[in-house]
Amino acid sequence: MTIHKPTRYPVITCAYGVKGHAWAAGHHTGTDFQGQFGDPVFAVAGGEIIHSGRMHGWGLAYGVHVIIESEGVVQGKLQTLYAHLAHVNLDVVGKGKVKAGDIIGYIGASGNAPTGPHLHLEMRVSPFLYDNKTIDPESVLKLAKPALPIKKVGPKKK
Repeated sequence: MTIHKPTRYPVITCAYGVKGHAWAAGHHTGTDFQGQFGDPVFAVAGGEIIHSGRMHGWGLAYGVHVIIESEGVVQGKLQTLYAHLAHVNLDVVGKGKVKAGDIIGYIGASGNAPTGPHLHLEMRVSPFLYDNKTIDPESVLKLAKPALPIKKVGPKKK
């Protein structure tokens, strides 16, 4: 399985697991990547598009988002959420399937994105429940060849 970086500049501004009252789960359930409005967002792994847009999916707080379901990345199925997008790349997403590295959308600040433009990347394993089914996206991104040089500039996990 090919793994691709989610943005051109993989700088983490808020890591997975950071504690805080700002999140419904009591901690950050994804990883936020720095970006400028309109920067491309790449599919981390290939798979089937199971949602794109604002409504439904994993909720309005994520704004415009894309969810890709992949197999062969972790044990079982993996759903990867790309959230707070400005808009999706309909030429790619509209086909229903993507490959790792395809541009699926563009960084924005839609939904609950009070920190400005960024990509919120979240991963869940089957049965895709919110509680105790999210995984640290960095654990998957470490599988990329060559390894991604990820710089962290946000708060540290507590």
